[in-house]
Amino acid sequence: MSRGKHARPTSQHHLPTALAAVTLAAGSVLACVGSAAAAPMASSTVARPAGQANVIALRALDAALSQLGTRYRSGGSRPGGFDCSGLVQWSYRQAGLFLPRTAAAQSRIGVRVSLSQIRPGDLIFYSYGGRVGHVAMAAGDGMLIESSQSGHPVAKRRIYTRGLAAIRRVA
Repeated sequence: MSRGKHARPTSQHHLPTALAAVTLAAGSVLACVGSAAAAPMASSTVARPAGQANVIALRALDAALSQLGTRYRSGGSRPGGFDCSGLVQWSYRQAGLFLPRTAAAQSRIGVRVSLSQIRPGDLIFYSYGGRVGHVAMAAGDGMLIESSQSGHPVAKRRIYTRGLAAIRRVA
């Protein structure tokens, strides 16, 4: 499948084969999917059964954790140097899901969840000055993983709420 503006699996084997209909929250669009060869749904994310989504999120988290200690690099989106959204985008790509490049664009996909509903792999967005400018990934047990700023490598730390704008589940 081609890379696009929206999150998509990297191959069609990620789509369930027996899904009859999915109601999409964004615009209440109804899409019928009858086989793995079906066209991608016009949505910011592709709907998946909960178990499969969990696997994707955990694979993305594993990919992010594999980059602990990698240096911060403004505009970085690959091993050797990451900014915040580059780390998230690269990690989810390793799990088979393409996400937009910037934190602001990433904050508009998926399903919003509360802090009490957070699961490993969920994306945590921070706003400073009214606009989303930072993203981190929930790592479980009240922790997150992020590439935060120059001079600070990719690190795991406690979830902080200062500037918390939203939490989104993309898988």
